[in-house]
Amino acid sequence: MNFARRSVAVSLLALVPVACSDDEVVAVRPEAPVATPAWFAHFATDERLAFVADVERWFRSQQLVPELQATGAMLVRGGKQGAEEFDLELLAELCAGAPRGEWLGLIDAQLRRVVAMRDALASVAVMSWQDAQDRLRLRIHPESFLEEGGLKPADVAGAVDLPGTVTLAFVDGEESATVVSRNSLERWRQATVGVLAIALVNTRRELEGKLRVDPQDIGPLGTLYAITSGSYYGASMVLDLDSHDEMLGEHGAIVAVPTRDAVFVWPFDDLRVKDLIPALYRLAGSAADRMGGELDRGLFWRRPDGRFERIEIAEAEGKLEITPPPDLARLIVELGKR
Repeated sequence: MNFARRSVAVSLLALVPVACSDDEVVAVRPEAPVATPAWFAHFATDERLAFVADVERWFRSQQLVPELQATGAMLVRGGKQGAEEFDLELLAELCAGAPRGEWLGLIDAQLRRVVAMRDALASVAVMSWQDAQDRLRLRIHPESFLEEGGLKPADVAGAVDLPGTVTLAFVDGEESATVVSRNSLERWRQATVGVLAIALVNTRRELEGKLRVDPQDIGPLGTLYAITSGSYYGASMVLDLDSHDEMLGEHGAIVAVPTRDAVFVWPFDDLRVKDLIPALYRLAGSAADRMGGELDRGLFWRRPDGRFERIEIAEAEGKLEITPPPDLARLIVELGKR
């Protein structure tokens, strides 16, 4: 949609029309006091004005529908609609941690991402369930993915399978994939759990012939399985380990998903897990650096019941501090007594 750029800008500070050119920014203070937006805390007073001016300049420079411009103009008032839709809090954090000269670039990149996400969600929202269901796919993303797109977990068809990540249903298109929104679920009269299950089945089917499973001999530690596919959907196969009995031990498995295309799985049977965890942690970090498309550098215990728990690992001065989840810690103690 193309709309002529408005010659009158809306001041983010006062929501009062201010005549100005494209290169001119006029800050007008509100006549009546308004609630202090949460993002104010990130800046000194003079920086707040500069940040508002840069955000205002971006909205004036874009050929956006008037409603979108107006929503953006509400940001500074701390209104929920604008703040949540464009995630001003995250934008303020990004700019506050960067040199002043980089603000416009950060604002442009972040707000373009949010607007693109909006448009993509709108396109899926009008799609029928009959058209959408065969195109559903499953992806795992870092939990920051939603925040960066100006979305909340309640806005989308998703779940937290691996703590620190989010599992999302997407509608796959010829050029891009779009996350399934809560509005689409309501329109289709489908539940999140059902859509995610269909997406996993479809993803498994799509990756047939592409999925590569490499059993790697890692000496005294046994066998480590590497799963790759050349697809951004590849990491979701960590949720399909029940289809690979050889990868699951008596106590489940220790897994890593360092990139969107790679899964490492070690069948967990015995006390060797104590040596495996630090070795696999370093391998996962190396894979994330080498392969690109980083997803998560951590490790997870895939329990025999199918649930995942994160193994907390901190690194300082080349040494690892490993804190297993309580049930895993107790299991390791029991294995040591056998």
